[in-house]
Amino acid sequence: MPRDRTAGIRSAGTSRTWGIVLVVVLTGTLTAIAVGGGVATALQNDGPDSAPNYSDTYIGTVEIDGEPAPVGTTVTAEIDGERRGSITVEEAGEFGSMDDRLSVSGTANETGTPVTFLVDGEEATADPSVTFGSGGVVSLTVGEGSTPTSGTGSTADPDPDPDAPGPDVEVVAGELSVDTVRIGEQVDVTATVENAGGNGTVPVELLVDGAVDTERKVTLEDGATENVTFERPFNETGTVDIAVGDLELGTVTVRDRAPAAFEVATVRASAAELEAGETVDVTATVRNVGETSETDTVRLVTDGSVAAERNVTLDGNESETVSFTESFESPGEHEIAVGESDARTVTVTDEDAVSGFGVATAIPALIGASVLIRRR
Repeated sequence: MPRDRTAGIRSAGTSRTWGIVLVVVLTGTLTAIAVGGGVATALQNDGPDSAPNYSDTYIGTVEIDGEPAPVGTTVTAEIDGERRGSITVEEAGEFGSMDDRLSVSGTANETGTPVTFLVDGEEATADPSVTFGSGGVVSLTVGEGSTPTSGTGSTADPDPDPDAPGPDVEVVAGELSVDTVRIGEQVDVTATVENAGGNGTVPVELLVDGAVDTERKVTLEDGATENVTFERPFNETGTVDIAVGDLELGTVTVRDRAPAAFEVATVRASAAELEAGETVDVTATVRNVGETSETDTVRLVTDGSVAAERNVTLDGNESETVSFTESFESPGEHEIAVGESDARTVTVTDEDAVSGFGVATAIPALIGASVLIRRR
């Protein structure tokens, strides 16, 4: 009678912990895939003497030097120095997702063995610390604030040569983009550093009035040079001394911005003569000769009185053309000015004047002609 091979399997797979167990029997190899309330685990048994294989999964956050790890960063998991899984960061500062976890493979015999995480090849600090079989969420940090746990995944030289020379970096040249700025403006400071020692990374410091203001880390090989640039804004008036490392580069003067001041540069009238009731267009170029933005009122003045106004907003050293339209009803000479500019004269004639005579001269002339006719 054939042996019922499924009876024993059914008994072993009905644990309530996993919920669902799928069993496939293939040529003496037993494979079970368990899915349930915890992290998914896969088992395989190739014989009575072999340990089952498991797949542990993780998701979490990852930082490099205190900043979220950029997209493309590789997170790798190792057990006893052997790579067991890796994943690429697809969203800055996070690795893995509910649909795509970092899968770490191992055997049942390795349960409880520490798992080491590497971030782009550099050993990371895991919080909480992780052992195989725990799975879950973990925070990884590399650089500032990290204290890597012991492991074999670090790419640092485990036995550096104590006699190897360290870097010997010197600032050999430098310059300031300007030596005078207004409040709110910046100075670009460029320095050339040279390494006369061994390979290494060193800080290059920008000093303002003798105090370290900004630091840049530079990695140089023996004999290499590199340009380092600092951008330093200034928000207070005064003078400051600038240096990079031991090299003094000069003094920067920071001055306040000149207050806004509006001037009328040019004034033009569309006509010098016109008839009473006709209009004349007046244009003026207004300039802010100061260094701060402001709104000012520009006035059209005719015969000493304000005829029209325009509000104009200008940044420092900015200009704009302002237009007015004016008419005169009374004949004669009229003065036109914009703001404090020199006045322009416009002559207005009477369209009803007789043959070149205005009303004032035409009436006496007609009376005189009438008297002369009567005498004859």
